[in-house]
Order: sequence, then C-alpha cells, then structure tokens
Amino acid sequence: MDNGDLKIFMWNHAATKRTAVAVSKDGGQSWGEVSFDSELIDPICQATVILYPDLGDGIERLIWANPADFHIYFIKLGIDWIKGM
Repeated sequence: MDNGDLKIFMWNHAATKRTAVAVSKDGGQSWGEVSFDSELIDPICQATVILYPDLGDGIERLIWANPADFHIYFIKLGIDWIKGM
C-alpha cells in the first residue's frame, strides 16, 4: 500500500467461505490478526489482487478477481476505493 503496509488475501478452508485477509506493518516480518472479508466469496480458490496507485485524487484502488460463487462457474471482478491509505 502507499503507506508501506503489505496486505495479503488468502484462500482457506474456513467454514466462513470468505477470503482471509491480514496486514503487515513491518514488511512481512509479522502479520496482524486474520479477518474474513464478508464481500469476497472464497470457494477455496486463490483470488488475484492488484494495487492500482493513487492517480492524484488521494484514492488507492484494489482491483481483485475471484470466483463469484462456490462452484467456480463465474468470475467476479471488483474495484475497491481506499481513501487515505
């Protein structure tokens, strides 16, 4: 992220069926608590996430693609706007 944080999106076998997310503030030496993103369905498949940098408007964008259902028939593409990260 622009502030130096690393953010990892992880596929997993948790009963939540959501993508696990954690943040490192020290270059990956240690990681914060793992949470599950309620908007990112995880049918046990690794998503693709790309950081699209600030275009001068103060907003970073995360572009992500992953299956849109639990049967991996449809792919979902989304863009999240992160102001001030």
